[in-house]
Amino acid sequence: MDISDLEAAAVKLTPEQAERLAAMRRDYDKVAQIAPKLGEERAAEAWRRFLATYASDIPGSDDDDALRSKASANLATTPPPAEAPAVPPSGDGREQIEAYRATKRIDLSAVTTEEKIAAWQQFLAANGDDVPGTTVDDEQRRRAASRIQHWRGTKP
Repeated sequence: MDISDLEAAAVKLTPEQAERLAAMRRDYDKVAQIAPKLGEERAAEAWRRFLATYASDIPGSDDDDALRSKASANLATTPPPAEAPAVPPSGDGREQIEAYRATKRIDLSAVTTEEKIAAWQQFLAANGDDVPGTTVDDEQRRRAASRIQHWRGTKP
């Protein structure tokens, strides 16, 4: 069977596209090599960063789609972090710290961007009061607002 005419009609990559694909392959290999040494949460974050960095399609290439699919599969097989033990109400901000940690786990998980934004908004709504004697609560609210801003600027 002769398909040389079909091969000749295939879209050729520009030098920029070829370089982007080569960089994508290098970064995939880098994450694949280091992820097992990072621990579950950091490995998942490494795969999320890879996927965010290479979210756009390279026209004429199926290799970029295959690398994104493999990275997504690696992210999906990363076990979720263990649940933190509940902290009894204390009035000293420990509830807010635990709520922040739980929301951060959602932020690091494979849920949709909209779910991440909603989780941070819920955190801010539930933890708007100042905890006297500490600035941790202020910093957590600032970081929560920053994460909302980040996810609003990210493609779903």
